[in-house]
Amino acid sequence: MAWTTNDFDEKDTCIHHALVSLAPNAKWRIDDNDWSTLFWDSSNTQTQPTLDEIKAEIKRLQGVHEATEYQRKRNRENDGTTAKYAEVSEQLAMIYDDIIAGKLDSTGKFCTHNKKVKDENPKPS
Repeated sequence: MAWTTNDFDEKDTCIHHALVSLAPNAKWRIDDNDWSTLFWDSSNTQTQPTLDEIKAEIKRLQGVHEATEYQRKRNRENDGTTAKYAEVSEQLAMIYDDIIAGKLDSTGKFCTHNKKVKDENPKPS
């Protein structure tokens, strides 16, 4: 039976990601994320990772991905259910408006906007 990402835990990280991470300069080919179809080029100087090394790397990469999810949500990659940072030009306009209004403190548009984004997408502890 072929080992695939679905056998691991149905996350987006797959064998391809693990191979690129473990052997960034290696030449290889894999079909449909199926471990049994992995072809490791004989010209590679790096040794082919084992299945256990691949599984461990997938788990590590998924952990990194999950740990930084709050950053992606703050920076436009979210489903619209939480606030995200405004474009830089909009943030600069907020700062300008705050300067004119004398609100370079926690009551200004810039500060309240960024606080809302951070509150709705907290950094995990």
